[in-house]
Amino acid sequence: MEKTLRELAMGAALLLSCVACTAAQGGESSGSDTSAADDFTSLAKLPSVGLSGDSLSSIQSVQSASGEGPKPLGEVRQGEHQVVAYTQGKACGLAVSDGEPSGKGLIQLTSEWPEASSAGSRPYAAGPYSIASSSGADGSAFVVLNCGDKAMVVEYSALDKKQATGRGNVSIESSRKTPGDLLLIFGSKDARKEISARLAQSSSSAPGRERTGPGYGHGRG
Repeated sequence: MEKTLRELAMGAALLLSCVACTAAQGGESSGSDTSAADDFTSLAKLPSVGLSGDSLSSIQSVQSASGEGPKPLGEVRQGEHQVVAYTQGKACGLAVSDGEPSGKGLIQLTSEWPEASSAGSRPYAAGPYSIASSSGADGSAFVVLNCGDKAMVVEYSALDKKQATGRGNVSIESSRKTPGDLLLIFGSKDARKEISARLAQSSSSAPGRERTGPGYGHGRG
């Protein structure tokens, strides 16, 4: 009888230990990324950036089906090209123009961000993201737009590799994939900081990849 009671007690202890272990592992893996993303300000709540001249003309014609106009979040200029990122309802928008007074559009791209945390993909922190891409008709630029509720990450490749400057809710980094290309990160200061930190961590584990580059700037915090 005593032996049976000892075996039952040991079995119960082992069961409780396994349940506690499983609960801890599940909470860490499923909740960490979601809770971190929830801490960031939505793109829809960020302050807009005032545009004028050719920057404004590049998105003036953009209207949603409901008649809602675009809210510019930031702009980047590299050589003769300018990139304007904006939101429109629950969608991200990107306009690339040639910088001329006429504001000739090279790329006009939009994508709605995923509604659920389980949808889309997570190539960067602060996700999930939907992904869209486009190239200019003249072949001078190519973009991949990663659109999320908390951030927009634009993989930008242009023939013109001159110094890039940013204004607004944007940080500019060199691409980890292709030297000379840019990574344009639009979002709150905290979201951009988290995305950059994760990129730096992944780069440190891949020797030989370019981590920084000359002539890259940041917008306001």
